[in-house]
Amino acid sequence: MVIAVVIAIVLYLRKRPKAEPVVRVAKPATPPHTIALNKLKELRDKKLWQQEQVKQYHIELSDIIREYVEQRYEIKTHEKTTDEIFASLKHTDIAGVNKELLRQILVLADLVKFAKEKPLPADNEQSMDNAIAFVSQTQRFYSEESKERGKTDV
Repeated sequence: MVIAVVIAIVLYLRKRPKAEPVVRVAKPATPPHTIALNKLKELRDKKLWQQEQVKQYHIELSDIIREYVEQRYEIKTHEKTTDEIFASLKHTDIAGVNKELLRQILVLADLVKFAKEKPLPADNEQSMDNAIAFVSQTQRFYSEESKERGKTDV
């Protein structure tokens, strides 16, 4: 009886299906500027401020920009004030013009969100244009080789 059990175990172990190693193809990560520009386009297409949802428009706009800055410059932004973000960005390679674009976006968003400011339609459009310009001018440039390896060219 014991010999039969041992033979059955041996046969089972030989004939059982072998575990195939799972090979996952690494999909290159989408660059932060591409994600941000796509989200900005979606926000523009929603036409929130034209539908009297100015506060929601600026909340989403500042969230997109904060997320981009966090991914691009590896600085935590979502639990920080605008001044704290700029203090963190002091030692980065952002040009003065781009810092000013960022400041205009975030300060106007803060005024709308917290001080119940009612910006003019031109100000709302300018914030979107500034956001697109900021992302476009601060993006890292990715070469085809570095995309394959997951590295960036600075």
